[in-house]
Amino acid sequence: MPGPTDCDRETALAIGKDAVPGPHRARRHSLASCLFLLLALFALATPIPSASNGPPQSTGSIDLAEFEPSFREDFDELDVSEWGCLSRWTTHTPWDGDFGNAEFDGPQGDGPFAVEDGILTITIRKDETGIWRSGMLSSWNRCNAGFAQQHGYFEIRARMPEGAGFWPAFWLIGVDRRDGTAEIDIVEYYGHRPDRYSLAVHNHRLKEGQEKIWRWSRNSVPRGSLAERFHTFGAEITENEVIFYFERKEIWRTRAPPQFRQPMYLLVSLALQDHRINDETPDKGQMEIDYIHAYQRKPLGI
Repeated sequence: MPGPTDCDRETALAIGKDAVPGPHRARRHSLASCLFLLLALFALATPIPSASNGPPQSTGSIDLAEFEPSFREDFDELDVSEWGCLSRWTTHTPWDGDFGNAEFDGPQGDGPFAVEDGILTITIRKDETGIWRSGMLSSWNRCNAGFAQQHGYFEIRARMPEGAGFWPAFWLIGVDRRDGTAEIDIVEYYGHRPDRYSLAVHNHRLKEGQEKIWRWSRNSVPRGSLAERFHTFGAEITENEVIFYFERKEIWRTRAPPQFRQPMYLLVSLALQDHRINDETPDKGQMEIDYIHAYQRKPLGI
């Protein structure tokens, strides 16, 4: 999300597909062996499905009966502060690295947050001076405390805002940034493309010598449907894979880098890309969130 790259770019440096074994040489002993060799070469030349960039592939659904809840935010109320160490949520990234072209405000005064009937609304708006103002929430604070979890399933049910330039997301960040910043974008929506959203795994380098990782996919949806009604977006992190879900149906999986074997915390944000704004962008937009939940897999036999 706030890293040095933009998943919406049409061309980008990314980890490529797995290497495909090359053909082997063999002597021609007979017509049969020649045909066998040709078939073998054809099989080896066929691309192997990769867990990196590419269109989503659906292979199944997630069964939450196999999990137990570890974090439940149903927004019956909102426990939030701007920089506090005791609230459930804070309104800035813990590393003081806010991003995008809207100011992220705290909850005080005419702030961006409102809770009604179990729904959190984050409002982005242009104020009377022409400055865009919005909000974000982080479950980890700059006191190095809060909710974070290693592995498990993370899910949000939300409705996206309408308008080019609006940039809502639900994402995870690793608490240990010594080997770079590990990031998983469960849903990253660009308002100028209402027919799809992005999902990605990153490791952002903080210094020379650290591994840079960027693997992503896009999920196509009926145009405008993410703003018309609520949808669920989720991801399960295992020891070896990150598996992404839409409406609890799998849409993409990719390898989990070693940097992801650590607790990761939750962020939800409504940012702005001012270079995407056009004449039809409204002066106000809203992201509505029904809940944010996290789960751990039950031990085998339970």
